[in-house]
Amino acid sequence: TANVLGRHAMEEDARVVRLFSSERQRNHIQTNKYTWYNFLPKNLLEQFSQSGNLYFLMVAVGQLIPSISNTQGKPATLLPLSAVVSMQAVKDLFEDSARVQSDKVENNRTTIMVDSGLNETAIAWGDVSPGMVLKVMDGERIPADCLLLVSSRPDGHCCVE
Repeated sequence: TANVLGRHAMEEDARVVRLFSSERQRNHIQTNKYTWYNFLPKNLLEQFSQSGNLYFLMVAVGQLIPSISNTQGKPATLLPLSAVVSMQAVKDLFEDSARVQSDKVENNRTTIMVDSGLNETAIAWGDVSPGMVLKVMDGERIPADCLLLVSSRPDGHCCVE
């Protein structure tokens, strides 16, 4: 019975991918951390989760209370803290923008798709989906996790670097 149970568990975990399937899941790469609508809250949350920034924010809030402040209720640390947080936000924005550009380059690289009629069509890497048959030539980069069906080498082997 253990063998049957083990086999049944494997069948539930198995994934079936049909060649030349009309099912389309994209191979689109997206590594950016932010979108236009979540940049400010997400970036501020990241920055104030750092203990140094949080400490100086609490000091600035404490400076607002005149009875305990030596700055007469003026938050003297708020200006330097704002400058540090703003510079970090600008840096994060530039880094994320570079990630978006890098993703576009990767997603727009082309590969050759072979359809069920053995017709070859150039498609973007971002449009590769499970079940597609791709023709990968010697020295080309592989656009996704691939299963080798056939090799042009006489011994049928394939070397991947």
